[in-house]
Amino acid sequence: MKNSSSSLDLAYFKFTGTEFVWIGTKGSNMGKAEIYIDDVSQPLVDLYSPTTLYQQEIFKISNLEYGQHTVLIVVKNLKNSNSSGYNVNIDAFKYDSLTYVDGNNPRLTFYGNWRDVSDPNCYNGSTKVSDETFDFVAFSFIGTEFVWIGTKGSDMGKAEIYIDDQSYPSLIDLYSPTTLYQQEIFKVSGLPYGEHDILIVVRSHKNPNSTGRNISIDAFKYDSLAYVDGNDPSIDYYGDWIEDYNSNYYSGSTKISDEVYDFIYFTFTGTEFTWIGSKGSNMGKAEIIIDDISYPTLIDLYSPTTLYQQEIFKITDLEYGEHDILIAVRSHRNPNSTGNYVDIDAFICGTKPGKDMSIAEVDNGFLVVVADKIYSGYDYLKDAVHTYVYDTINLENYHTKIITVANSNDVLNLNADYICDTPDELKEVIRAYYNKGYEGFVLIGSHPFIPTAFVVANGDDAGTVYPSDLFYADMDDWGSPDSNGRYSEATASNLYKYAPEMFFGRISAGGSSNGNYYTESLKITEYLNKLHNFRINQGNLTPEQSSRTLVLKDDDWSVFKENTTMSKLGKEIYAIYDNSLSSSETLVSELQKGYKFIYECFHSNNVRHYIDEYPNDQHQVDTSFDYNVVRNINPKVNYINLFNCSSCKYINSNGNPMDNLGEAYLFDSDYVINVTGSYDTWGLLPDYQYWDQIAENEPIGVALRDLLTRESVNQNLYWYQLDMQRCALFGDPTAKYYVTQPTNRAPYIGTDLSASNYNPRINVKANTALNIYVYDSDSSSFSYEVNGLPAGSNISKSGNVIKWIPSSSDIGNVYTITIKLFNTDSSNNPINKYVETFTVRVTDNSLQQSPITMQRTDFAIDGQEGGFRKLPIIEELFRERSTRPE
Repeated sequence: MKNSSSSLDLAYFKFTGTEFVWIGTKGSNMGKAEIYIDDVSQPLVDLYSPTTLYQQEIFKISNLEYGQHTVLIVVKNLKNSNSSGYNVNIDAFKYDSLTYVDGNNPRLTFYGNWRDVSDPNCYNGSTKVSDETFDFVAFSFIGTEFVWIGTKGSDMGKAEIYIDDQSYPSLIDLYSPTTLYQQEIFKVSGLPYGEHDILIVVRSHKNPNSTGRNISIDAFKYDSLAYVDGNDPSIDYYGDWIEDYNSNYYSGSTKISDEVYDFIYFTFTGTEFTWIGSKGSNMGKAEIIIDDISYPTLIDLYSPTTLYQQEIFKITDLEYGEHDILIAVRSHRNPNSTGNYVDIDAFICGTKPGKDMSIAEVDNGFLVVVADKIYSGYDYLKDAVHTYVYDTINLENYHTKIITVANSNDVLNLNADYICDTPDELKEVIRAYYNKGYEGFVLIGSHPFIPTAFVVANGDDAGTVYPSDLFYADMDDWGSPDSNGRYSEATASNLYKYAPEMFFGRISAGGSSNGNYYTESLKITEYLNKLHNFRINQGNLTPEQSSRTLVLKDDDWSVFKENTTMSKLGKEIYAIYDNSLSSSETLVSELQKGYKFIYECFHSNNVRHYIDEYPNDQHQVDTSFDYNVVRNINPKVNYINLFNCSSCKYINSNGNPMDNLGEAYLFDSDYVINVTGSYDTWGLLPDYQYWDQIAENEPIGVALRDLLTRESVNQNLYWYQLDMQRCALFGDPTAKYYVTQPTNRAPYIGTDLSASNYNPRINVKANTALNIYVYDSDSSSFSYEVNGLPAGSNISKSGNVIKWIPSSSDIGNVYTITIKLFNTDSSNNPINKYVETFTVRVTDNSLQQSPITMQRTDFAIDGQEGGFRKLPIIEELFRERSTRPE
């Protein structure tokens, strides 16, 4: 019991339910208290009594609206004139914790012509209604109390109710001259603890004033926990237990023993168990065993003062069924204790079978799927998830719902909405929400508590195994998994079957936390806090940084020219494709400058990049850039697309966590909100429509869903097959990037100015023109600047061509050239910018490596005709991209 006489001391409490009772002691030195329910002041409460009275009902309020409520009790400097003090005490609180079951819950069986009536005033937005005589509903529950919630109104009739085959004496009248929602139509308490059957039947009777005979079933609620006194014969005592009497015990007595290895044995059916007992200065320690599994820590009953009816031990959400409890007296005790006593005052046990998981029809639904292991285990993460949900509702206008999932192996620690041991089971849960209007989801947490769908590759790296989140977003059947639970990869002929119906994302740190759930909970919480601040402030970069986009690629991928597809993302685009410049040093430097978007492309695995570099013009592969580098430099970018093989692979085929570059970017940067990449060979290859959607401030998950849908219908493009099941979106899929689009797209260089075949740079022949073709999608004139060449160099512009003719004096020199292209407004101020840097060597012989220009009708080909390098799929890529609109 807690006690205070200091004015304005207070106690604060939250609960979910409809009723609250404050239990305390009254006495001759007690004062008065003020109580607030949901911030509404109630009449002063007087605790005075001329004699001491224990466990009194100090205050009670009923018929609150079902939901979360707050209680505030304040000690006042007021007292009864006969009282000798101002003491206020709190012995216990009781509140209605009845289980709610919605009328659409499958545990209710409806017979006849019941119809669904949607109404936001009803519980969960709808109710079941019938006016057909002898239509009925049947329901069973385990508990001691039952309440029927429904609607009263001017067209409502009468119903007959049966409890355990016994008809209630009077018909239940639902008539009211005005419509009243979520009314307590019927309530029965004090039933013997056990299973009970409810039958509600529509009758032809009605109130004379009623215009109809409708009966409404909005919800049921029931009490599913029962008290079992320590003297109850269902508890088997072994040893020398004695009975001790005291009015402070539950029912006035308790069972007590200090004999080592005395024990009790008890069985119950349900999901929850609580041991109620006493604590005191002569109490010892006990061992508790549940279903033959010993609880890891002995239970200590020591307290320097005697405390009655304490919650000694509690476990919730056991798997529904019969459970065995064994409590044994042990020889251990607290060093301050004078004895080894253990007492059994009472047990509270029962079930919460019928957790209401009915799904209401919604528009624009978004599902947050959280691993219960971290959601229930860490309150700070739960708070961060709730803030995330609040933001998606109030800032992004989603109808968002949290569901928690776990697997059956974690039954002693879970409080989950769904038990999902396989990917198929989780997919069925997500599919149920999709069928009710949910358009997207995010997975928060890691394997095994959120199951991983594995796919066996049949394209590049055939036979390798990788995870796939697309499995949960595609409502189609992927066929039966193999004997190891793995699914087959799509082929070009059936790619159309794998288009996602839902958008999706993943916020999990299992790979970078090496399976440590506490570490993962911290990482996810920090990310969600970062995301919240990003949303509230509409970004976390400077205005200049927020206007910039970087494309940085190893030369092997330079022909994938993203400078046009990304041209709506901001005012400035920087491109580096050059072999001599696309180095780990360049990458580290650029990552710290600040960009809203970065497109990065290097050979890679989950740990590191393999970057072609050319010190002293000799080819070597630099492997120094790995996830630890990312963690040390705090990359300043909001969204990074990793076109890097396996950069996001967070788990291996055996289910073991794998640290990876994607998680390093997401969780170890103060700026990164999203990472896209691949779980295996290849990477995400977005088209111009994808980037345009992001530029138009559509959620990144929606843009990705639409990209994969477009890719799924093109059976001729091999790399689309690689994009589909291998793609990863780390971070919030509802994130938007608050892009300020330029008034027109920036001009860009259409010539491939990179080298190939392990050459460090292109070679240009002296006294021969290097023609650099420029494309401007808005057909406007452009301005340019060239830096890095000697003063007086022969540079000119003709139409859409910038021409440089190196002189004989340039032979043997290597130049790092930066070309800046831009448009201007009516005042000649730049309104956009495209910047590309490359290196050239001037030679005195024929071109060893000439630049390549994309094959378009508005470009000429520089050097030999058709100068494509024969990398896989390149020719196919250019044929497709040359036909797309700009």
